[in-house]
Amino acid sequence: MLSREELEERLAMIFDPQPDDDGFLPIPYPHERLREYFRLDTSYVDKFGPLYEGSSMHEDTRLVDPANQTIPGVLFSNLNLADQLFEAALRLFGDSLLAYRETTNGISNFRYYPPVIITFWSGFEAQVRFMSELLVVTVPGIPEPVKAQLLEYEDIVNPKGEVVKREKFFPILDRYWTLLYYGYRYSADRGDTYWQRGDAARELRNYFVHPKVREARSITSDQVLNFMEDVLMLFIAPSCDIGKSVFLGQYRYHNMVTGLRELALPHTEQPFFYDWGFREKFLTHCNFDGVDTTRFPNMRQLADSKGEEHK
Repeated sequence: MLSREELEERLAMIFDPQPDDDGFLPIPYPHERLREYFRLDTSYVDKFGPLYEGSSMHEDTRLVDPANQTIPGVLFSNLNLADQLFEAALRLFGDSLLAYRETTNGISNFRYYPPVIITFWSGFEAQVRFMSELLVVTVPGIPEPVKAQLLEYEDIVNPKGEVVKREKFFPILDRYWTLLYYGYRYSADRGDTYWQRGDAARELRNYFVHPKVREARSITSDQVLNFMEDVLMLFIAPSCDIGKSVFLGQYRYHNMVTGLRELALPHTEQPFFYDWGFREKFLTHCNFDGVDTTRFPNMRQLADSKGEEHK
């Protein structure tokens, strides 16, 4: 097992890579795991050469004029919101590796894993919404119903007879499918493994955001790593078919996930009472009006029912 100092050094290499001799950070290329494990063809990345995606001279790097009033000013204030959320989740998982480095039983209460999952998925949602906003203002002719779905609104008539917009929820993966189709003319196959695993990742995130208290779940370090990889695959797999990166940071964060996978030891986080079973009588706090005291008595009522004196 790595010492704490060695683990900290390895984490620093993942999160804070050093510039090369020219002072530039290394360009994140697709990890070999994408080719060997997922059987993806990532060769499109090589065709750009020195004009890598995101460089100032790349054909998809566009000039934005602040005087262009069709672009909401606040939009670019959130230019790297997804990046910050992805990295925040990854660094928090790195913190868990340090915290659990010397645990003996490999089991603890929920602490790191739920916020990692919630924050990482928020990164995905932030990127989808940013790209949707950008698509609507940069590509002419997007049909109005498509705009409404991508930006989550509907037109209604208010009591004054005016047509106004109000928020309307559309599922994130439905919006993402529409974004891929109208942004890249790419028809994603919802039956593909990457899409199904992405949908399962969404369900795992929803478990922690909208807890189902009749379903107790534990989660392992490996499941968290798989979750983060599955979210990134929603970007990476379509990119390999389209021939351009849907999200510029996708390979950087996938490389981070893969690097963390090499360092992670088996660990499980779970609710405190996860293994208790509750087969015997126990006490719990329940302060509603009108509780059925014959079935759920407090200690005084229980003593009264048995004819015991109060002390």
